[in-house]
Amino acid sequence: MCMSSKTNVAQRSINLAISSRGIAALHAVDPEMATLFLDTAIPMRGRMIHDESGKLDSQLYDPHGGQCINSVERGILNEQLLDKATAHPFITVFFQHKLVIVDFHARVATFSIPQSTDGDTPVRTQINASFDLCIGADGSYSNVRRQMMRVVRMDYEQEYIPHEYIELRMPPGPIVDGSPTFLIDPNHLHIWPRHSFMLIALPNRDKSFTCTLFAPTQDLAQLKSPKVILDWFRRHFPDALRLIGEELLVHDFTRNPRGSLISIKVRTASPTPP
Repeated sequence: MCMSSKTNVAQRSINLAISSRGIAALHAVDPEMATLFLDTAIPMRGRMIHDESGKLDSQLYDPHGGQCINSVERGILNEQLLDKATAHPFITVFFQHKLVIVDFHARVATFSIPQSTDGDTPVRTQINASFDLCIGADGSYSNVRRQMMRVVRMDYEQEYIPHEYIELRMPPGPIVDGSPTFLIDPNHLHIWPRHSFMLIALPNRDKSFTCTLFAPTQDLAQLKSPKVILDWFRRHFPDALRLIGEELLVHDFTRNPRGSLISIKVRTASPTPP
């Protein structure tokens, strides 16, 4: 994946929650990067369970050792990683290059890039790039994986999970001493479990929370009007609704894209019998 610019980071994504093991792995690769990462992360020392009556139950991850997981905004992390990559003398970053095909025998990848604009129609051209090693990090619908399946015997299975997710935003709290505050405890991963669906909230540095609703596709499909949406949240997430606010909830719910959840399995195919 490549980002078109450092400003194009407010994309659909679930906030990251990274454990001490993740920090240790990053530190082993680049101690400076690990320190920079921790400076932007917010420690979450446990999960906070919200039941349907609004009662809270704090469940610490490590009551004795104090270990925690860390909340980081994906956009901030993307910017940090991009800054680090572009500063490396042996790394060159190209934007707006769309992979068309990979010839693994010739070790050549073909990309489509914008060349000019003919009126309202963008004109694109293709370029070839030779490689010694090709790493595909292009997501669930990977074009690199699809090209590999032409030359490698592999079994591939894709299954849509019967849930989708949609991101919502809990705004910062009141201004105190000139700075905004958190509406709920920032040192917890907040979870509203409701049987077949749930809502989670992770803290951000601007004192807001990124909330993600996971629910069956068929349930989300019924939430078509502001009234139905609000009634559903009043029934299942009354305290979250009060914190988010009705106007902001309806705005985000009706405008933010829904993300699919996909299970992908890839394995080496069984050898052909002699």
